[in-house]
Amino acid sequence: MTAGGRRQTGRALPLALTALVSSAVFAFGACPEPSGNQAKLVDLDERLEALLDTGTRIRLWGVDAPQDDGKAAAGARDRLAGWLGGLPLTVRLLATQPDRWGRIEAHVHAPAPGRREPLLVSAALVDAGLARVRIEAGDPSCLTDLLALERAARRQGLGLWSDPRFRPLQASDRTAFAGRSGEQVLVEGRVQSVNDAGFATFLNFGPVHSVDFAVSLRRPLLNALQAAGRPPAFFQGHLVQVRGLLDLRYGPQVDLDNAAALGLLDEEVTRSPYSGRETRR
Repeated sequence: MTAGGRRQTGRALPLALTALVSSAVFAFGACPEPSGNQAKLVDLDERLEALLDTGTRIRLWGVDAPQDDGKAAAGARDRLAGWLGGLPLTVRLLATQPDRWGRIEAHVHAPAPGRREPLLVSAALVDAGLARVRIEAGDPSCLTDLLALERAARRQGLGLWSDPRFRPLQASDRTAFAGRSGEQVLVEGRVQSVNDAGFATFLNFGPVHSVDFAVSLRRPLLNALQAAGRPPAFFQGHLVQVRGLLDLRYGPQVDLDNAAALGLLDEEVTRSPYSGRETRR
């Protein structure tokens, strides 16, 4: 362990990722190819934020570390550190300046057994069930692929998805949101009604305003949904999945600004481009 309570990196490829990368036969075409500068891992914390030997602290684009009492987060960190430790990493920084926490978002690729090309670390983590997808600015096609990987891992009960604490919250369960204000949540439910409040359009998952779960859609997202042929009214009656920051000030609510955070679940077939797992909801 380091002085900050973090585990030193090792060289052994973790078992879950060994099985994952050695059986990879499907292309992961929408996410970026390896490009950038070479670096090595110096330290990794439970938020899966990495300190490189260049002195740069990075956050992996597109993933969220498990939010729990530390056990799942520590497990994901140890497995990732065991894979990346000592390997030459290809790091593409996505910003010129760090954020207010001193981090820079990055795409990271790492060598893996059985593959000629380095593996996108974010995709491997999600496919193994060691992290959730984080919705953020960037390539929407890559986010779509990461979400498909996450759905496949969740349906197989891999990694954190085997723990009931990480399963999606049910929109119909009014008690599920208590004490979660400010958390990144994953919610599933059927849209009961849609109403336009002028400043935003709301997808309502129950009949009682400020009591039942709701999703607010702001103007830029509304325009994107319209362009995709899925205006808000389209979602009424459909089973959907929503992820975002939970706000309890006016009842349980998530404010969306990215179309990737709103997924249709009625009938989906997804195939993991790494392991080949195919599942139907």
